[in-house]
Amino acid sequence: MAVRVPEQDPALDRLPPREPALVTALALAAVLFAVLLANGRPSLAIAPTLPGLLRRLLPADETAAALAGKAAASLAASLSGAVLFLAVARRWPEAESAAAAVVFVLGTPLWAASQALWPQPLATLSLCVAVLFIGRAEHEPAWAGRAGLPLGLALSINPLDVALVAVLVVAIAARWPRRAVSLVVLGAAPVVVGLVARGFVSSPPAGPSLAARVGLAAFGPGPLALLASPGKGMLFFAPATFIAAAGLALTFLRGERWLAGAFGLAALAHGLLVGAARDALGGDAWGPRVLADAMPLLMLFLPEGLARAPALGGALATVSVAVQALGAFAYDDRWVRIEQSPPSPAHAELWDLPHSPMLLYARRRVVFLAAPGQSGSRLVLRTHPMVLFSPDGSRIQFAGEEAVVKGADATLEDVYLLGGARVEGGRLRLRSHDDGLFLRVTVGARGRALELRVAGRGAGGIEVIEGGFWNPAPRVRVYPATGSFLVRHPYRYAESGGPDLRVSLGRGAGEVQIDWVALVPPTDPVAPLQAP
Repeated sequence: MAVRVPEQDPALDRLPPREPALVTALALAAVLFAVLLANGRPSLAIAPTLPGLLRRLLPADETAAALAGKAAASLAASLSGAVLFLAVARRWPEAESAAAAVVFVLGTPLWAASQALWPQPLATLSLCVAVLFIGRAEHEPAWAGRAGLPLGLALSINPLDVALVAVLVVAIAARWPRRAVSLVVLGAAPVVVGLVARGFVSSPPAGPSLAARVGLAAFGPGPLALLASPGKGMLFFAPATFIAAAGLALTFLRGERWLAGAFGLAALAHGLLVGAARDALGGDAWGPRVLADAMPLLMLFLPEGLARAPALGGALATVSVAVQALGAFAYDDRWVRIEQSPPSPAHAELWDLPHSPMLLYARRRVVFLAAPGQSGSRLVLRTHPMVLFSPDGSRIQFAGEEAVVKGADATLEDVYLLGGARVEGGRLRLRSHDDGLFLRVTVGARGRALELRVAGRGAGGIEVIEGGFWNPAPRVRVYPATGSFLVRHPYRYAESGGPDLRVSLGRGAGEVQIDWVALVPPTDPVAPLQAP
């Protein structure tokens, strides 16, 4: 007896995948936000000038404005991770989606961009929302038109996203032509508002225009350096993105040609355009910050790449997070001062692997911890640098490219070079006020009467600064340094400004070469002992 089996309703095949609960995404954002704030200090890179309306929202105090900008950028970056988590979870289980979101925020240039109020974090958040809307449009086409709003926001926040946004708009209009009008209308509104806010309509822009920032050689060395150079390249700073790119290629080969093709072309167009920007290869930011906007388009496919090569993908994801953490907790202006002051015309310093930022800061082993504090009515930034596995001793000499700590009496530790200070011919050369040497008095020596001795030659002055994490107003003393000199600075911890000592070139001075530094009892002989 034949039994009739009812046909399956075709609409059932188009049921949208279930997205995770919003509270799960917000919890993930909270964890990411805490990690992004953990280093406690804003980026040293100078963020671009904000429109007048946004500037008035920030505190007038420079330090407070920098910290507020870091908090706002970190919040945008953490919310970007939450939104990407929702987008990836439409394709993969929550565990894989959360891993992709974590690597996206902590293993790509987004972490570096979140340390100051750059346009990338807010633009990336808008693009993550657009990625989520595009994913929803696969089952409900109305979302294709709504994607115009976050795409327009991204473009208004960061005009260098114009190539990326243009590719996505054309692709969405071709895929859902009935939504093209709403796509353009919703996208145009924030763009117009952004133009007005930047002064393009009522007055000339305060900063350089897009045309002034972008050259004509879009296929020149800029994009290649952002991709593969040891000084700025994704290959070194975020290798997990190559696993995500492999996942995008696998997705294309498995049949999702429109999604993978549109996102891949948009990311490529963005890389070519920003690679032509005049400031793409310079600046103080860690790694290829200007590529952060393209990361949502690639990291959506990270689970596909990890599923194909779990061991290699997991290793590269771990390396990516470790490299970005190195930048967050160890990066200062030293690499820029010694390698890019000034940069060579072709940025040859970016291809010098032995002197790349990662190797420089890994060898240096300095970790900066910081927290805001109050000094009278001003907000200040308290910092506590530490040198991991730091040797201790009483005398500092200079060899190779580093300071060498010697001496059996453990009076000092955490020694490292500051700014553009260079070791040349066995001496430490200081050429500007920011160049110097940092050291910390050991805990066991803080009850003793000591003397900081600095021997060298030059023309100008030596500045000795005593401070510490808990002292917002360090003590400063300047000593003349003309010809051959020997500075003898008395130090008593109970009367000092703190355990942290900084020796630098005096303001307005010329150049000084330091032969050796010692922290010893005042009765010790002047000549440094050659301890092993």
